Amino acid sequence: MIKLRRTACILVGAAGMYFFDPAMGKRRRAFARDKVRSQLASRRRRMRRQSAMEQGRRRREMIERSGGGGFHRDDNRSVAEHLHDVLRQADVPTTDVTVEVADNVVRLRGQVRTNEDRSRVLAVVGAQSGDREVESMLHLPTEPAPNKLASRRA
Repeated sequence: MIKLRRTACILVGAAGMYFFDPAMGKRRRAFARDKVRSQLASRRRRMRRQSAMEQGRRRREMIERSGGGGFHRDDNRSVAEHLHDVLRQADVPTTDVTVEVADNVVRLRGQVRTNEDRSRVLAVVGAQSGDREVESMLHLPTEPAPNKLASRRA
């Protein structure tokens, strides 16, 4: 206990000599004061940012619970453009795929390379089309288009 008290007294004395030195004490005190103020301001900014982020997260959750936050366009053209953008962003080669939207039905026409690509296109469009029905006329390069089968058989 005595050693601890002695060590504490030595540290307080050294700090006093450091901060109250006649030649450099004023500069050291100002530097320490500025450093503490800077740390406090930085913590306040960080707390404000975290608070704003938390408020934004709560607001987003509230909007999502009420059905907002997703794509909710009603006109057919904007829905088709949105689905084209979604397909472009998906990791599926869809250069030969067209999207038509009419009467709450999304029609996909064109050619895809594999069955897996077809499944991924249908999954992506189905997830983004909302309550619209998705009708697929996608086909592989070796198959005829589904909308042309009846005429080819005749």
